[in-house]
Amino acid sequence: MAIGDQAAELVRSDVVASAVKSLPPVSVVSMHWLGFQLSDLVMATTLIYTVLQIFALIRDKFWPHKRKSKRE
Repeated sequence: MAIGDQAAELVRSDVVASAVKSLPPVSVVSMHWLGFQLSDLVMATTLIYTVLQIFALIRDKFWPHKRKSKRE
């Protein structure tokens, strides 16, 4: 791989990393512009997390995982 290709790949990875790092503040500002409060966002994500945890608990309690035996 040429040095120019390595530099281009490094720049692409830096751009992606910067975009991912700026995602949370941008989403909060855009939600505020759309009329949602931060507390509403926190409440919605907490509700989704709680429902997923309840689903995982029920799934593990009543439908145990079937383990595949290793055959040699």
